[in-house]
Amino acid sequence: MSKKNDVISEFDKARLQEVIDSIRAQSSDNRPWSMGDKLQERLEKSEALDPKDIPADTVTMNSIVRVRDLDTDKVGVYNLVFPSDSKPLEGLFSVLSSLGIALFGSRIGAVVEWETPKAHKNLEIVGIIYQPEAAQHWTL
Repeated sequence: MSKKNDVISEFDKARLQEVIDSIRAQSSDNRPWSMGDKLQERLEKSEALDPKDIPADTVTMNSIVRVRDLDTDKVGVYNLVFPSDSKPLEGLFSVLSSLGIALFGSRIGAVVEWETPKAHKNLEIVGIIYQPEAAQHWTL
């Protein structure tokens, strides 16, 4: 059995599985669904913990993270949200986006790969400004 390195909250896992299942149920075909499949794979490879046991350095749903672009050294702030709350121009990135999937479950110090329409980016997670579990906001 393979070791699960990433951790996610049981609460996030259940809600994200519902999102994936709902979108798949609305689909009229059985073609592969890239972002949903990637998120499903992430859920399956992660260990689900009680929200109270999630380390404070882990990016969870509704976390606000500070990242540094390793190519430009530019620092940005992103909020990882559910698809219905996505507003990329305001820094609210869906967990079903390439950036969202890269950030979800990662930890401070990790370098994540992000595919944009124009380039391949490497971002270092340099801090977490807000994480619901660390703030004891168990149902966000």
